[in-house]
Amino acid sequence: MTPKDYLDFITAFAAIGALFISISAILRSSKDNKKQIIVGKIEEIYELTMFLFVEYSKLNHLATKLDEVYTSNFNEFEDNLDDFRILIQEVSKTTNLNEIYDKTLRLNVLANSYLNNEIKIEIIAYARLFQCILATIHLATLERKNKEFKEGFPITENLRAFVEELTPKLVKLINLGGEKLPFTIYQKYFENEFKSKLGLKD
Repeated sequence: MTPKDYLDFITAFAAIGALFISISAILRSSKDNKKQIIVGKIEEIYELTMFLFVEYSKLNHLATKLDEVYTSNFNEFEDNLDDFRILIQEVSKTTNLNEIYDKTLRLNVLANSYLNNEIKIEIIAYARLFQCILATIHLATLERKNKEFKEGFPITENLRAFVEELTPKLVKLINLGGEKLPFTIYQKYFENEFKSKLGLKD
């Protein structure tokens, strides 16, 4: 091998080495970027979870008022229902119920996309609670509540305990991506463990 051939070989070898280093750096950067995105989404899930909890006592108060309408004397029902609708209008001046509903939908989407296993099921059940209570208030009917929460909506103290148990799991979570779970698993958790934790079932 002549000195020129040797120099060409070294140059080619160095070029290949540089290429491998570049590819490795790109892959590592891509992995880091993906992890940052996942962490950002989990932080958003945490923020949405806390935002919804802050609004819960107000929503539960409205739902309780609606219960009173439906347990009132038949002759007073229409008047009481009108009073409830007026109450909703008053509350809507300071609380954007549509925004709260949008945030429950966002929470549901994020949980389905970025969480795994038990924490995924817990967050989806939590979002479902808010979707149900908001639909009950908006439609001024107990139909959905009686179907999904026939035990009644949980008291604020029980929901607070649930959230205090939930949020540390989000803080520790660093998994990359979520996996699809069968609906039956969600439903089993929702009807049993979730409602038990909220004091709706023994």
